[in-house]
Amino acid sequence: VLSVVAAPQSQASRFDWLGRIETHAFLDFELPLRDEQLISASGIADQAAAVAETVDDFRESGQTGQIAIGVTDESQVAPIEMQLDGNDVSTYRHLGWTVAESSVGRFLESLTSLVSRPTWQSLAAFVRHGDVHRCLTAELSVDEEDSSETSGNREILVSLDAMLADHFPVFLDDALPEKARDQYPDAERLRDQVLQWLAPLREREEHVEETPLGEKRTSKRPKRANIAVWCGHLLEIVDRVYSTPSVSETSRRLTAEALATVRELFSRFHTLNERLDMSVTSATALELLTGRLVDLRVGLPQRAEDIPIHGWLDLALNDSPALVVCGLNHPFVPASVTGDPFLPGQLRSKLRVVDNDRRYARDVYAMQLMLSTRRDVRFIVGKTAADRSPTPPSRLLAAAPPDAIARRMRSLIPKQSITRRAAHHWDTECVASQFPIPSLAVEECPVKAVSVTAFRTYLECPYRFYLRHVLKLKPVDDLAIELAANQFGDLVHAAVEAFGVSEDRDATDPERIFDSLLAALHDYAEARYGQQGQSAVRLQVRQAERRLRFVADEQAKRARDGWRIHATERAVNESDGAKVTIGNRSLGLRGRFDRIDHHPETNQWAILDYKTHGAPPKKKHLKWDVESKRYEWIDLQLPLYRMMAPFLGID
Repeated sequence: VLSVVAAPQSQASRFDWLGRIETHAFLDFELPLRDEQLISASGIADQAAAVAETVDDFRESGQTGQIAIGVTDESQVAPIEMQLDGNDVSTYRHLGWTVAESSVGRFLESLTSLVSRPTWQSLAAFVRHGDVHRCLTAELSVDEEDSSETSGNREILVSLDAMLADHFPVFLDDALPEKARDQYPDAERLRDQVLQWLAPLREREEHVEETPLGEKRTSKRPKRANIAVWCGHLLEIVDRVYSTPSVSETSRRLTAEALATVRELFSRFHTLNERLDMSVTSATALELLTGRLVDLRVGLPQRAEDIPIHGWLDLALNDSPALVVCGLNHPFVPASVTGDPFLPGQLRSKLRVVDNDRRYARDVYAMQLMLSTRRDVRFIVGKTAADRSPTPPSRLLAAAPPDAIARRMRSLIPKQSITRRAAHHWDTECVASQFPIPSLAVEECPVKAVSVTAFRTYLECPYRFYLRHVLKLKPVDDLAIELAANQFGDLVHAAVEAFGVSEDRDATDPERIFDSLLAALHDYAEARYGQQGQSAVRLQVRQAERRLRFVADEQAKRARDGWRIHATERAVNESDGAKVTIGNRSLGLRGRFDRIDHHPETNQWAILDYKTHGAPPKKKHLKWDVESKRYEWIDLQLPLYRMMAPFLGID
C-alpha cells in the first residue's frame, strides 16, 4: 500500500502508515490564517453579496475562469446562485440537486400527501403542480364538449378555491353539499378526474375482525400489496403526467434527468424479488419510495464559463488558485454530534468511530490545505444561517495564538456592515413603474348604482372600491378552516330570515321560536357546508345556536308587545327611485332591509338591521374627529336607509 499525502515531509508524524490523520496531532495545530482573509457578514443575503463582491475582486486581479466557491451548508447554495446570476455570473452546482427538489420530486411528494390523506386541501396542492395542471387541463378539455356552459379550464383553480372558501369540505370521499355542487360543478369534475387517476392506488378490501363478544365485523380498509405492484401503478401515473412535454427539452433538462432517475428507481423496485418484497398499503409504499428520492441526486453538465460551487470536504481537492468559502461558522464546520443516546462521545472515541475531535482535526487539515496551496483565499463568517438561526464563528478560527484569536473576534464584530453591494443587472435607474397602469375613463362613470354597504368601502379606500365594485374582483382564501365574519353573519341572517316567513313568525313562546330558528339554521348549514365539514365550522354552527337563543327570547318579548313581522329582506333599488345626487349627476342606491315590523294597535313601523357582532352602532358607524370635536360618519348605512325608507311602500 502506497499512501500519498498532501503535506510536507516534515509533517509525516501527523499521519499514520495508511495516510490517515492522527487526531491528537492536529488538536493544537495553528492555521496560517491572515486577518484580511476573513470577511464579516450578517444574514444569508449579506453573505451571498459578499461572495459576489469577492468574485468581482478576483476577476479584477486576473483570476477569470480560475475561481471556485465553497459552501459549508447546502442551504447557502441557492442564495449564492441567485446573487451571482444577477451579476451575470454563471455557476455550476457540484452538489447537484436531490430528486426531491425537482419538479418530479415535488409531484411525487404532493401525490403521497393526497393518497395518505385524501382531503380537498391536499387535492388543491396536487392540482397546482404545473405538470399536473397541464395534464388535467388537456384531459378535461377533451372531455368537455361545450365549454361555454362552464367557467373554462383556465379558471378551474379559481373555481376550486372559491368552493373551498365558501363550503369548507374536508375529505374527498364525502359527498359535497348541495349548494357546492350547484355553484361549482368544475371543482367536482376536477375531483372526479383526479380520483380516476388514483383509482389503482385507492383500492380497498374487506377486513373481517372479531369483537371480544365473538361477533364478526366487516370493514373496508386500504388494500395491501407488494411494493413491486405499487411501483407498476406509479409508473403508469408518472408516464401519464409526463407524456406531453410542456416546454423545450433544453429548459427542462433537470426535470428530464430527475424523471429518468425516478423511472429507473420505480422500474428496479417493480422487478423486486418476492422474497425481499413486503406487503404494504399504497400510502406506505409512496412514503418509502419518496424517502429514497432525497438520497438520489441529479445535475447538469458544467460549461467552461461556469464557476463551480463545491461542498466543504471537496474544496481541499480543488485546484483553483482563487477560492471564496461561505459560512465559516458553527455548527456547519466542524460539524459536531452531542448527546447521542447510543454512541456518546467517549464511546465513539474508544470505538475509533468519527467523533468531534476527529472531525475538528480533519477540518483543520482541510483548511490548512486550502491556505497553503493557492494564492487567494477568502472566508466569509456570517452571523445567521438561511433559517435566521444564530451561527457563531467556527472553532477553526481558534486554531491560532491567543492574541490572534482576540483580534479576529473583534474584527468580526464591526459597528456596521463592511460589505459593498456588487453591481446587479436587476438594479435600475427608473424612478417610475414600468408596469402598465390602467387609466380610468372620465367621460362616463362605470358605476350606475351603489349598495348601501359599499359606501363604507369607498370612504376607506377608493382604489379597493374600484377593484371590488367596478372590476368585480375579490380575495379568496382557500386555506381558511373556519367561517369569516361575513359568512358567520350570513349563517345567522339566513336562519332569522327563514323564521320571518315561517308559520311561527307571530309566536310568543320562546321555545317554539327557538325550535323554528334552529331548524332553519341547520337546513342552511347542511345545504351549504354538509354534515362532514370542518370541525371549526361545526363549532361555529353551535355558536350560532347560542346567538339564536338570545334572538328567540327577544322575539318572544317583541311579539307579546304587539309587534308583527311585516316583511323580511325587503329590497330597494334605483328602479324604485332610490338615488342620491352628486353634483349634477344622480347615483342609484341599492339596499336590502333585514326586517320591517308593524304594530297594528299604534300603526307604528320599525326597520330592523341584524348585527352578529357586539360593537354598538355608534362605534360601528361614527368616528370622533379631534379637530372639529364632533362625530363624523364612517359608515353611511343608517342615514342612507332613512333616505330609502319612503320607497318601502309603508306609511
